[in-house]
Amino acid sequence: MVPVSDESVTKPTLETVLERINDLRDGMSAFRDGMNAFRDEMTAFRDEMNAFRASTEERLERIEIRMDRVESIALEARSEVRELKREFRDFRSQFKQPA
Repeated sequence: MVPVSDESVTKPTLETVLERINDLRDGMSAFRDGMNAFRDEMTAFRDEMNAFRASTEERLERIEIRMDRVESIALEARSEVRELKREFRDFRSQFKQPA
């Protein structure tokens, strides 16, 4: 049997460990790149959501203004209808009176 030196046994093991460390470093680098890309996408998504929220808030504000205007018009129309009804009653009462 040929004696085996410690170096011949440990050298392949050290090379294997170093290869695995390099593979792990490459994997971590790829993971970090993926996380950075994900962060960038989330930032873009958040920006889009903020823009959507602002746009929606603006639209809701315009709708509320329009509803206030419609309410004002309705109140004015109601007032005019009451005035017309009063005038009609006055006219009708004059029509019923004998001449």
